[in-house]
Amino acid sequence: MSLIDKLPTVEKCCLCINLKCGTILIAILGMFSVGIGAARLLTHDCLAAERGTLANVIKIYAYAVAVVQILLLITSIILIIGVIIGNRTTATWFIYAGFAAIIVLVIGVILLIVNRLVSSLCPLPLIEIISSIVTCLVWIYFIAVVKSYQSEM
Repeated sequence: MSLIDKLPTVEKCCLCINLKCGTILIAILGMFSVGIGAARLLTHDCLAAERGTLANVIKIYAYAVAVVQILLLITSIILIIGVIIGNRTTATWFIYAGFAAIIVLVIGVILLIVNRLVSSLCPLPLIEIISSIVTCLVWIYFIAVVKSYQSEM
């Protein structure tokens, strides 16, 4: 049993939208939202000013953010096409890309916390951490909606 199989299923998206329309809306959001959150973390003042080994890790993280954002953009477009033609595989691709985006976001939060532990000049970025946790939870729900619709495709 995979992680995707353990996700709950839902009857409606956001309690009132049918799953097909909800999946299309989620795909549209997928084109824009996760990259913005990860880029916001990446450009945090404390991370941007970092030097040394952590700076190299942040550069690698920047490339990971770019790759995942492009992946999410492509799979979002493919998901919209898949919803129209009824191709279930496109939902699976989007789900995996969504999980990759969540992982990148969590890594960004970990980088902020590690930076705070290493450098006493930067305060603990509670707002970024809280908003990232909320974003992750919302994306888990979105993935559950897409998974629920996938069984109807």
